[in-house]
Amino acid sequence: MIPNTTSRPDHRINFRQALFVGILAASVLLVLVLAVTKSTWAAVAYVLVALFGFLFVLALYFWGAMLLGGILETFSRHKAHATWSIGGTKPEAPEHNIDPGLELIAAGILVYRYGEVKPRVYFRAVTLTNARAIRPFVVARTGEERTYEFDFLLVDQSEQVRFKGQFAHELRNAPQMVMPHYRLLLNAPHHLTGQRWNLRVRTGVTVVTSVRFTFVDGTDTQLKKSAVSEEMQASQKEMLLTLLDEAIKQDAMTQTQEIVLEGV
Repeated sequence: MIPNTTSRPDHRINFRQALFVGILAASVLLVLVLAVTKSTWAAVAYVLVALFGFLFVLALYFWGAMLLGGILETFSRHKAHATWSIGGTKPEAPEHNIDPGLELIAAGILVYRYGEVKPRVYFRAVTLTNARAIRPFVVARTGEERTYEFDFLLVDQSEQVRFKGQFAHELRNAPQMVMPHYRLLLNAPHHLTGQRWNLRVRTGVTVVTSVRFTFVDGTDTQLKKSAVSEEMQASQKEMLLTLLDEAIKQDAMTQTQEIVLEGV
């Protein structure tokens, strides 16, 4: 219930009116008495004294109410401090909807070779021997299932964009291989040998990764080795190969298109 504060000004006004009427009545009565007794100058003096006394009392009351009232109000605020509430219940801490963000696990290049169904995975050094097509990828996950808009760019050593792919991909709280819906065909892969390119991946305004890699011409011994880096742990290799198998199945279902990588 909100307290009624409209009555306070009325009390103050009534007190002032009563004080004024009382002093005025006393002054008039005194002047009449002095006038009857033929003491005119004494009556005038008493009137002036009464008037200055009234002004002094009024000023004292006014400044006292201003200063003393402010001090009392300050102390009353500290003493009467109450817990803020709505509907009689204490406020509870709000639940924060924090974006868990995107966690990058790996980024590299898939190389499709003639006579091989399954592509090989490369990271810093991309072997182009017998290569037919390439395809950039990242492995990522997020704490809460949601759809991300990805931008994939392949930039050559002259800072020229050779490929740009934009697509949506749904991530969940488990590693997933994310890559464009195209395989990039190479007409003359040997022309790329020794070149250093950059893979840039963004989602919105967030830069997911920027990885520099080099195209190399591998030997037969290198081709027989696992495409997965030997520096990776066994669990990571197994996870990556499993994700690669899932990506191959997905390609077979969606009939992934092939486009020619310009200038290669």
